Amino acid sequence: MVSGVPMDRDALVAEAGLDWQASDAISLGVTYSGQIGERAQDHALKGNSPGGSEPPGLSRNTTDNR
Repeated sequence: MVSGVPMDRDALVAEAGLDWQASDAISLGVTYSGQIGERAQDHALKGNSPGGSEPPGLSRNTTDNR
């Protein structure tokens, strides 16, 4: 189990992805997901490449302890 930054009760949650089929054998994709609240933010960017292998995603968590 993986846990992250606790999010606010009212937070904006967004996810968007883009896939590109370059040829029958090659497809590339990227996905962004994020949660933005008053006190914390969580962002992730993931990519995929041919063969179904996914490289490690980039992720940034920020918390503002006001």
